[in-house]
Amino acid sequence: MKSKTLGILIMLFLSLNLLAQNDNYSIIHIYRTGFLTALNDYPVIFNNMVIYELPYNNRLSYKIYSEGKLNIELPGNVKINLNVKNGQEYYIKCPNTGISKLVTNDVGKKDFDKEKDQPNLYTELEEDLNYPVIRNANAINNPVTIKSDQIEEKKTYIPSDIDINIPFSTNINQNKYALIIGNEDYSSYQAGLNSESNVDFAVNDARIMKEYAKSTFGVPDENIIYLENAKTVEMARAIKTLSIIIKSSNGKADILFYYAGHGFPDELTNEPYLIPVDVGGTDLQFAVKLSDLYTQLTEFPSQKVTVILDACFSGGGRNQSLVAARGVKVKPKDNILTGNMVVFTASSGEQSSLPYKDKNHGLFTYFLLKKIQETEGNISYKELSDFLGEQVAIKSAIINQKEQNPQTLISVTVKDQWYNWKINQD
Repeated sequence: MKSKTLGILIMLFLSLNLLAQNDNYSIIHIYRTGFLTALNDYPVIFNNMVIYELPYNNRLSYKIYSEGKLNIELPGNVKINLNVKNGQEYYIKCPNTGISKLVTNDVGKKDFDKEKDQPNLYTELEEDLNYPVIRNANAINNPVTIKSDQIEEKKTYIPSDIDINIPFSTNINQNKYALIIGNEDYSSYQAGLNSESNVDFAVNDARIMKEYAKSTFGVPDENIIYLENAKTVEMARAIKTLSIIIKSSNGKADILFYYAGHGFPDELTNEPYLIPVDVGGTDLQFAVKLSDLYTQLTEFPSQKVTVILDACFSGGGRNQSLVAARGVKVKPKDNILTGNMVVFTASSGEQSSLPYKDKNHGLFTYFLLKKIQETEGNISYKELSDFLGEQVAIKSAIINQKEQNPQTLISVTVKDQWYNWKINQD
C-alpha cells in the first residue's frame, strides 16, 4: 500500500514539474494535409522573419519562450495574428484545398499526431533567446549583446540633432518593408580583433534609421526587420525573408534596405561583400556578396527597392579594416543593377566611409538623415543625391581631412524615373 501511494506521489510530482516547465513556453504547431498538397516548400514567417520552410506533408512544432503579439504569414497571403501566452499550444492547419487557419486544440492534436509513426515528417524548433521572435517593449528598450558569456548593455550616446524632432508622416503604407542592419562590434565575436576594428556608431546609425523608417518613410513598425551586430545566419535569414516578402507582394512591395558596418572586397575578384560580425576579411565565403544581395532584392517584381549602404568596400573602415596588416586598398568591382533599384553608397572607389564623432554617427548617415529631417521627407531622390554628393565631400574634408564622395547607382530600368521618387511617397 505504501509503495502504491509513493508511486502515485511520484507521478503527481512529475506531472506538476512538467506542467511548471510548460508554463515557461508556448508551442505553435503547423501542419500540411492532403495527398495532393503542393510539392513546393511553404515558407513560415513569424513577425516578418522566415523561421522555416515547411516541406510537403510535414509538421512543425515551434517552441516560443517570449510572449505577446505574433503575426504568422503563410502562402496564399494568409495572415494569422496570435496573442501568445506561455503554457499554451496553438494548431494551424494548412490544407491542400482551402485556406490555412487556426483550429481547436482537439482537432489540431488529432490531425497533427496522425503520422507519429513517421518521425521524419516532424520537425521541432525553438526560439533563440538572444533573438526573440516576439520583441516586447522591455526587450526593445533594454537591448543587450552577448560577449564572452556575459551580458553587457549596449552603448548609449548623447542624442545629436538628428536623433530628436524626427518628422512624422501620416502616409503609412502597408506595402512598405524595411531591413535595417547595424554591425558595429566585430571584436567581441572574433578572436584577435581589437576594438579599433569595430565600426563606431554603426548600431546608433541603425537605431535612428529605424525611427526615421517608421516615422518619416512610412514603414509600419511590424514591417521592419531590425538587426544589431548580426551574425552570418541572421543576415542570411533576414535577406531571405525580405526576398520572400517581395515575392509574396505581387509587385506592390516598396523596399528599404539599410546597412551600416564593414564592407570588404575579394582580393582576387574585387567583388564587394557585406560582413557579418562573426566573419573576418579572410572568410568571405560566409559573408554577403553585394551582387547576390541585389539579385535577391530584384528577383521578383516590386514597386521600388532603395538600398542605403554606409560601408566602404575597399578594405578600409571607419577606424581600422578587418585585415589591417594587409596595408593595401582595393578598388571594388562595380555591380550592374537590375529591377526598380536605386543604391545610395557612402563612398567611392578606394575611399573609406568615415565617422562624424561629434554627432555619434557615420558621416554619410548623419547628412542623409539631416536632409530628410529638414525636408520632412518631402525630397526627391535626385535632390537627395545631389545634396549628399556635395555636402559629404565638403564636410569630410573639413571634419576628417579625407576624401569621401558618395555615389548613387541607378538601375537601367528606372533611369528615367528615379529622380522623381520621394522618401515619403505613398
